[in-house]
Amino acid sequence: MIEQGFALSKKQVKMDGEYSTIRSQSEPEFNYSSVSKENDEFVNSWMPPNRLVKSQFNAIVTNVDLECHINFQILDDETPQSLQLVKDELNYIFSNSQPEPINMEWSRGQSVIVKYYQDNKWYRGTILKINENGEFTVQFYDYGNIETCTHKELRSTLHTTEVPQLCHRGFFSAILPITKNGKWPIPWLDHIHNLIVDKTCRMTIDENLSTDDVYAIKSLKIVEDNIDVFQYLVTEKMAYFEYVSSSIIDLVDTDEINNGDAADDTKCDGANDNISNATYDNGHDDCTTYVDGGSIYDSGGLTYGERRQSYDDGGRQTYDDGVAPANVVAEERRATSVGAPDASVVILDEDDGEESDYSKFCLERNEVVEGTMCRITGPTSLTLVITKIGGVDLIVAKNNMHKVMSDKCSTLPPPNHIKPGTAVIVYHNVLWRRGLVEDGGNSVFLVDFGMSIKLVKKNVRRCIAEFFELPMFTIDCRLENVRPSDDADAKDVVDKLSKTLRGVSLKIIGISESDDGDIVGVELYNRKEEIAYQSLIDAKLLIPAE
Repeated sequence: MIEQGFALSKKQVKMDGEYSTIRSQSEPEFNYSSVSKENDEFVNSWMPPNRLVKSQFNAIVTNVDLECHINFQILDDETPQSLQLVKDELNYIFSNSQPEPINMEWSRGQSVIVKYYQDNKWYRGTILKINENGEFTVQFYDYGNIETCTHKELRSTLHTTEVPQLCHRGFFSAILPITKNGKWPIPWLDHIHNLIVDKTCRMTIDENLSTDDVYAIKSLKIVEDNIDVFQYLVTEKMAYFEYVSSSIIDLVDTDEINNGDAADDTKCDGANDNISNATYDNGHDDCTTYVDGGSIYDSGGLTYGERRQSYDDGGRQTYDDGVAPANVVAEERRATSVGAPDASVVILDEDDGEESDYSKFCLERNEVVEGTMCRITGPTSLTLVITKIGGVDLIVAKNNMHKVMSDKCSTLPPPNHIKPGTAVIVYHNVLWRRGLVEDGGNSVFLVDFGMSIKLVKKNVRRCIAEFFELPMFTIDCRLENVRPSDDADAKDVVDKLSKTLRGVSLKIIGISESDDGDIVGVELYNRKEEIAYQSLIDAKLLIPAE
C-alpha cells in the first residue's frame, strides 16, 4: 500500500467535479447487452467506484486531505484482490517502459499511469494540475493521495480500465473541529492522518447525509485498538459533537494552531502512545477483521500470512497477508464443501455439466517463461501467473479473449445446475473471466488470475468451446532443489517468500514435473539473473534438498 502523506506539503488542489458519479453496487443486476458499450465508453478514462451497498463495514483508510475528507478501501471479498491484480499488471507492463516523447501534450483531468516516488511502482492516476515549472499535480486514483511528479513519471497508455475505482471518499458527519472558522488546522489533520491511515476501521455511513460522490461517516472506530475516533478527538479537545451548540464551546483560532502558538506538540507526537491506553467502547459486537485471501500453508487447518492474526467464521486460525489473493489451496479446489450453500449459490447436480476442459501450460524441462507470483501455498509451493512465453506477451491474448467474451457471453442464459469442477465464464469487475466452480459451489476460481471469488448465480455462464483454446494462465509450482530447513518456522518461510516475490517479474525455468502433472518443479530468477529467493537461502530458511 502507498505510504500516505498530505498536509505538510500543501500541494493538494481541489477540483470541481473531481470525483465522478458513483456507479451501481458490486455484483449488481445489469444489462448484459450493454457490457461492450460500457467498456468502450471508459476506454480512455478510469471507471468511477461501485456504489456501497452496506451502511456498516470494515475498511482501510488510505488518505486524509486538507478538508478532512478521507479516502478508504472496503475490506470485502474483492477489493484487496483487485488492488493487487491492478498493481501487478501495471508494474509488469511499465517497470521497464520508456518515457513518453518530450513533446507529449498532457491535459488537466487526463487519466494516466503514474510512478510513485517512494516505492517506484506504477499506479492509476489523474492529472489535477499542470504546474508552471513543468511538473504535474496528480491524484492516485485508488488511494486518494495527491503528489507532484515529472514528465518521466507519467504514461499515457491506460490498462485495467475495466476495474472501477477501488477507493471511496467520506467526511466526518458526527463531529466538527473546535475552531472559529470551522476548518481543521494542519497539525490536527496530521494527527488524524497518523491516527487512522493504514488502519483497519469499522465505519458506519449515514445514508441520509451522503451524496453521490461523498459518504457521510457517522461512526469511525479503529478495530485493532478498539478506539472510537470521534470520541477520542472530542476528548483531546480537537472536535465537538455536531449536536452540541457551538455557543458553549471555547473555539480556538486556526491560524494560531497552524503557526504553532496554540498547538500542544506532545499531543500529536505522542498520539500512538496515548491511544494504546484508551478504553473507549467500540459499540459493535460484530467488529471483525476481514481476512481477504492470504498466503496459504495447509497444515492442520492453519493459514499463514503477513499482517495480523484473526479467526474466520469456522474458528480456523488465520493470518491476514493482503498480498496473495486466493482463498483456497489447489487441493481444496477439488473438494466439496460440507456446509450447505447460501441462497445465492448455484444448485448442484452431480449428473449435470462436465469437468473442466481448460488445458494447462506444459512447462517442459529447461523451458523458460516469464510470470509473476499470485499466491504462496506453502514454504516451497506457489501459484504463478504466466505472462510471457518465447518473448510473446500473453496480456494481449488475454485482453482479446475478454473482449470476445463481452460480445458473446452477454446473450447466454445463466445455468440451472452446475457441479464443482465445471468450467464457467463469470462476470467480475466489468469483464467476463474464465473460472472453475469450487468449494461445493460457493465460489469460482479465476483460472487466469489465481484468485477465488464468491459465486453469484446471475453472473455465471457455461464456458463455450472457443474459450478452451487458450490454456489457463496460472500454473501450480514448487521450488525445486530447496526445502525448508529443519529449524525454520513454516509461517516465517511463507511470510518472507511472499514478501520477496511480491510484484517481482520472474524468469521461470522448468526443472521437473510431478507424477500427476499437476505441480511443476521450477527455479525462479529475477531480472538480474539472480535466484529470486536467494535471501531465504542466505538466511538458511531454505536449504539444498537432499
